[in-house]
Amino acid sequence: SDYVADNVWVPRERLSTSIEYTDHATRPIYRFPRFALLGAPIGAICLGMARSSINEVIKIAQEKTPQGSRRTLAMRSSLHKDLADADTKLQAARAWLYQTIDSAWINAQNNDDTLESRRAIRTANVHAVTTAIEVIDRMYTVVGGTSVFETSCLQQHFRDVHVASQHMMVGEAVMEMAGRVLLGMDIEARRDTLSQIADCGFDHLFMADHVSFRDGSGTDGFVEVAALSQLHPTIGVMISIYLLPLRHPLPVARQLATMARIAPGRMTFGVGIGGEDRHEIEICGVNPATRGALTNESLAIIRGLMNGEELTFHGKHFTIEQARIRPKPSQAIPIIVGGRSNAALRRAAIYADGWIGVWCSAKRYAEATGLIDEYAQAANRTVPQWLHGYQPWIGVDSDPVKAREVVKQAMEKFYHVPFEKFERYTPFGTPAQVAEQLAPYIDSGCRLFNLKVCAQAPEEEVDLGGEVLSILSKMHQDQI
Repeated sequence: SDYVADNVWVPRERLSTSIEYTDHATRPIYRFPRFALLGAPIGAICLGMARSSINEVIKIAQEKTPQGSRRTLAMRSSLHKDLADADTKLQAARAWLYQTIDSAWINAQNNDDTLESRRAIRTANVHAVTTAIEVIDRMYTVVGGTSVFETSCLQQHFRDVHVASQHMMVGEAVMEMAGRVLLGMDIEARRDTLSQIADCGFDHLFMADHVSFRDGSGTDGFVEVAALSQLHPTIGVMISIYLLPLRHPLPVARQLATMARIAPGRMTFGVGIGGEDRHEIEICGVNPATRGALTNESLAIIRGLMNGEELTFHGKHFTIEQARIRPKPSQAIPIIVGGRSNAALRRAAIYADGWIGVWCSAKRYAEATGLIDEYAQAANRTVPQWLHGYQPWIGVDSDPVKAREVVKQAMEKFYHVPFEKFERYTPFGTPAQVAEQLAPYIDSGCRLFNLKVCAQAPEEEVDLGGEVLSILSKMHQDQI
């Protein structure tokens, strides 16, 4: 039955949110593959029904004498074979399921989950269900008419196991996905995700970049966007923000030239100096106090090399003699500088094609873009058609309270800072409310949004983000 409760107050301690945004997420039970937790009970129940069916047939066979026969069913050699075959298959399926569960639990305890482990437990679960169906179907058949009565557990198991087989956790799609993994074709799932993102109206994806952030976490921005660019023919890719002072500018220029070749017209390069984790800077052999100067020189070198001409550069931190990067990109790659300080704004004005802001009000955003114009003019630079952006976390839900909670938990987990520090700069609410909160940034000069969407159900984040983007586009046509 369905139950509905209207106007009932639910205390905060009774509310449940996604566990991945809580302190409990580090416990082994919550590291255990989520879909395995959902699917394993289905396999276990089906195996139990199959065992019950075998036991029921053994009981019936010793008591039932088929019509026209003088011997009990238990005397038939065909039944002997059927029972032995069913028991063997059932025990094998049970052993495989429990072995994969044990392995997954060990991996969860060691924080060592792998794609192969997840594939094994999902396929073992499907195998348990299909084996249970085969066993129950055979047991249902071998005892004849006795199994058709409603009071027979064989009738009940026959019905229930086929109902269980329709659950999505044990459907054919699971085995198709597992087969792709075995063939090294899990890339198809990523292509499907990118197609969904593009279909929802997004024109680009952005990836972060860290070498060893806080607990050692990180990802190489260039490797990520290079891979993503090959999974969809038109969607743009962006690194935001690439920690440029941790790298030598010449290899970075080569990486940009390569991106211009494999994804022409689709790459945007966002750079910054980092600093949230001072230790990350230090272990790369960089003095944190020199990050700004290193980045300025690197940008000057990279912009020079992207012209395809020979470059000689003598600076405080880099000396380069007669360097070249060829072929020259057929389409220029926009460079956008991140950072909230005036030094970052000056850097954007002199070396970049735009600025990307974070954690600032629309008023401050307008002031920042105005300062960039002033700095560019002071440097005698012809003001380009700026590509300014804004990169907020957003919480989206039909219930604004839930929207706030989900983005709060996500940001506190990532930054280890109370949400109240970010709240006034973090849009949350329904898609229309979030769009309304973002719209003033467009009026202040923003032409690009990098949205980190947070939703109660992660699988809904793309669609909800697409709704926000659709509303924004209608409000400000031809501006984003």
